[in-house]
Amino acid sequence: MIPSSSCDSQESQDETGEENAKRIEPKNQSSKSPKPKKSNKRKEKAEADNEDGEDGTMCRFPMARIKRIIKSEDPGLQLTQDVVFLVNKATEKFIEQFCEEAYGCSVRDRKNYLAYKHLSSAVSKQRRFDFLSDFVPEKLKAEDALAQRKLVENRQG
Repeated sequence: MIPSSSCDSQESQDETGEENAKRIEPKNQSSKSPKPKKSNKRKEKAEADNEDGEDGTMCRFPMARIKRIIKSEDPGLQLTQDVVFLVNKATEKFIEQFCEEAYGCSVRDRKNYLAYKHLSSAVSKQRRFDFLSDFVPEKLKAEDALAQRKLVENRQG
């Protein structure tokens, strides 16, 4: 059968292309059989006990890394797992609150994503994040920053 127009020929090519794609997909899958996953009874029990969906024993950050960061401040410090766990959870809660505040700023800007300006506006508008002002400052144009620098130098000099 010969198609009478170019549109018909494109449709027939698309159909055969789809069939070829379907035939190729199974070949791309690995030939190895999937390994059965081991069930972790502790995780399952903790998930069943916790109705919020938040697991009280699982942490989002690696415990060893948190411990290494704490030990980098004072190598002689003896830490128990409970201390590292509490620091880990406190860090998670802080980041959750900080991101929620920044998301609130993005909603006010009618954006559906977080950007640096949302984080910096959360730091500048919320007093509880003042300690982050050196790490997450508001963006300035180079001209404005140089003008501020000259003003500070003139006052001091």
